[in-house]
Amino acid sequence: MGARWPTSSLIIGGLTVAALWGLAPVVQKALLVHLPRQTIFALSTLVYATSAVIYCCFHRQVILQSLPEVTGHQATLIILAAFLGSFAANLLFLEVLKDNPSYVVTALAFTSPIFTVALAASLLGEKIKWTNVFGILLVVCGAVLVVL
Repeated sequence: MGARWPTSSLIIGGLTVAALWGLAPVVQKALLVHLPRQTIFALSTLVYATSAVIYCCFHRQVILQSLPEVTGHQATLIILAAFLGSFAANLLFLEVLKDNPSYVVTALAFTSPIFTVALAASLLGEKIKWTNVFGILLVVCGAVLVVL
């Protein structure tokens, strides 16, 4: 496990990510009025891939040094996570977003901590405190209230 961020950095970092992720569905929903989801998905993927290539160019030394250490099992997990977490989830997100309010779809999509906690505890052996579970239940309650 990596170094733990100070609490203020964690909060600022997390809220910045949340703001960026919160902006994307609003933009995508506005675009879905004028463009097919397939076009939005393809162009978004092109931008993401281009950005990833640029990022990799800047960090090529670290990548090239660690690449030989990647095992077949690790490569399989990376492929699985990328396919399910990026490709399949984003494609499904656009499909659901097309016919539903962006704030409802986003609220439901961001109940992912439920699955993260359960999987992290069972697959990674991470220790989960009751306060973590309570916080996630509050998130779920908030998502339910948004949907109602």
